[in-house]
Amino acid sequence: MKSPFRFPIAVLAVLALTLGLRIPQASAAPHTQTSAATDREALVALYHATGGDNWKNNSNWLGDRPLISWHGVHTDRNGRVFELDLSDNNLRGAIPSELGNLSSLVVLNLSENQLSGAVPPELGNLSNLELLYLNHNRLGGEIPSELARLKNLHWLIFLSNRLTGPIPLELAELSNLEWLILADNLLSGPIPPELGNLTNLVWLILGDNQLNGPIPQNWVTSPISDGWASETTS
Repeated sequence: MKSPFRFPIAVLAVLALTLGLRIPQASAAPHTQTSAATDREALVALYHATGGDNWKNNSNWLGDRPLISWHGVHTDRNGRVFELDLSDNNLRGAIPSELGNLSSLVVLNLSENQLSGAVPPELGNLSNLELLYLNHNRLGGEIPSELARLKNLHWLIFLSNRLTGPIPLELAELSNLEWLILADNLLSGPIPPELGNLTNLVWLILGDNQLNGPIPQNWVTSPISDGWASETTS
């Protein structure tokens, strides 16, 4: 049986402040051809896919008011969604692929819910994304390699889900990544040594999985050697 592993996002924030780490600030993304109407359609799809009528807080959702008035939605001066925070809000069901159309999104926080199904590969279309929190849900399947397209990503936190399969070696292409937290899942296989090439990585937490094989030798002198935690078996 897997040992309990609780690492709430509040603890992550405290650690960041204690260690003097930079938490990326959400800034207004440039206006693109994709419209605010497309953002609204994506949010409506999320509402219906995750039981929006039963959310803890669904204030103003699906109404005619501007998106900035919808609970958890933050928009820039062009009306584009740059932050979506619906953490701990009783979302149930699968994450719809339409979220990949929120092209100005910088922060996506759907943590502490009851989300299930796979992580949509369409999230790899969110080229402005810096922070991705899907921790403490019931997400399954493999981590999509398409997330390697998120070149601006700083934090990738999938802690406490039911994710399976190997850690995609493509994640080593996320050159701006600072936090990679995949602990308390069902991940298997070896740890990709390529992750040691992430020169900006500060925290790598992989414990409570089914990983095997040795710890990559190139991690001994890696920038992450003092900031990672993993449980592996030989």
